[in-house]
Amino acid sequence: ARNDGGAVLPSVRDIARSMWSVPLRQGLRLGLRIGIVKNGTSLFLTVFPRLVISRFVGPEYTSYFHIAQRILTIPLTLMLGISRTALPALAGLSGTRDWRGFRKLFLQISFGSGAVLGGSILLAIPFIEPLVAWLFPPDYAHPVATYYMVLCVGAVPFTFAVAIESFYIATNRIKAWLWLTALGAFITIPLNVVFVKLIPYTGMAWGIALYQSWVLVHLVYIVWVLRTRSAFDGEPATKAA
Repeated sequence: ARNDGGAVLPSVRDIARSMWSVPLRQGLRLGLRIGIVKNGTSLFLTVFPRLVISRFVGPEYTSYFHIAQRILTIPLTLMLGISRTALPALAGLSGTRDWRGFRKLFLQISFGSGAVLGGSILLAIPFIEPLVAWLFPPDYAHPVATYYMVLCVGAVPFTFAVAIESFYIATNRIKAWLWLTALGAFITIPLNVVFVKLIPYTGMAWGIALYQSWVLVHLVYIVWVLRTRSAFDGEPATKAA
């Protein structure tokens, strides 16, 4: 118990009694869907490609792909820090109903991260082959550089999508996010099978690049929302900037 004049802390019995009033089922289905989507994306980008390449191409190409993908994670890891900063910032503007500021900040984050991180990925291309030749056996250099350049096709657009998850959460458009993501998986995953059959050595990498490039569809949708709406949902429209 407190002795500084403040309110008495609740007892364990009071806490246990109040637990039944917490709406645990509210949003449970939506939360499960988000979990399935995020875990499915992780499996598709990290686990399945290595299994497919090992089965249809060879274990040595699994190593080449793994090295190229690990190199790309260096700039892409920075996206996580930007995303964690973007969410509270955008959520704060959403809470104050500052639509103009929200729109401006989202575009600044998206284009700024894409220009810096995407540019760094492209600028690194000439250095990949000599770097890999220095760190690994010389015959690794060309295959790893090839995988890196293919994966860049999806990684560069992906760097512009650092704030899309924050946008959907802050604007309460989680269902639109899930529907677009599911549609992208429905379209791009079957095409991966086609790529693997037509281009055995790099087909899986092209499939991942296509899958990651689907973020462009999300960005088109978000830009459409930002341009066509002048206020948050449920508010009277004001003149757009």
